[in-house]
Amino acid sequence: LPFAAAESLTNRPIFLNLIPNSFYPTYMEGRWGMRRAQVAFSHPILFGVFASSALGLFWYILRPAFMRVTGVLASVSATLFSLSTGAYLSIVAQSIFIFWEQLTHRINWRWRLFILLSIAFYILIDVMSTRTPFHVLVSYASFNSGSAYSRILIWEWGIDNVANRPWFGLGMDVVNWDRPYWKSASADNFWLLTAMQFGLPAVISFMAAIVMIIWNTSRTSLTDKMAKRCQAGYLTALGGIFLAGGTVHYWNQMLAFAMFFFGSGVWLFTTSTEPVADTQTQSETETAGSNIPVYSRFPPH
Repeated sequence: LPFAAAESLTNRPIFLNLIPNSFYPTYMEGRWGMRRAQVAFSHPILFGVFASSALGLFWYILRPAFMRVTGVLASVSATLFSLSTGAYLSIVAQSIFIFWEQLTHRINWRWRLFILLSIAFYILIDVMSTRTPFHVLVSYASFNSGSAYSRILIWEWGIDNVANRPWFGLGMDVVNWDRPYWKSASADNFWLLTAMQFGLPAVISFMAAIVMIIWNTSRTSLTDKMAKRCQAGYLTALGGIFLAGGTVHYWNQMLAFAMFFFGSGVWLFTTSTEPVADTQTQSETETAGSNIPVYSRFPPH
């Protein structure tokens, strides 16, 4: 946060300048009279999504209250300095998830109701507007009309690219995807670009894996209070990263982080969170007297 604030207000990539032989800073048009902070990331929008992912985790997990408030304010403030629509979408989405959870926590089927209301809201926009819900969302979720038009253009041409090469995509030739001659190769949509590069089977399998993680994690009944807070925080942050992927492409540091994060909560439904008795476990018994640690990637002899 301090480096992001200093970078935005001084219009200098301070953190990158401190790192010898780091990658070249991204220079682009500022917003609201400030530089879009990228700190140690390849692009400001990547830093913004990364900073925003802490919101759900801090809200549910940090204790006591002053630590939670401090963490949430730090996450939101750092995200704001990125001046990026995709990062702001992640903050808004997580805030909605948190508000809904607080409002309906006594209702067991609250998230089914949330999905139904979201579908109803989508249909309502489709009926009442002369534009598609996608066009409406993009127009309101962009800093300016130029940014909105660019995202609409990427979606329309990207869909055509997927339709023309649905099975295996463009592969390494994705930089030459069909588009207007004056449009850059940048495609601000991680899920669409994955389909364009690797085909529909790849993106469907990828998204299905994430949905399975969300499904299994959300349906796991936990008794440990900390584990339950981890469950809520993980699902909230994961939802923000997942949705933000529709407005930004993940690469370099953020891609590595996103992949790590998608799998980092699997322990919630694959490992017992019950308090462990102070006795020697079977694994410890098997490895007793050996130099192999209990938790190791090497099997016991």
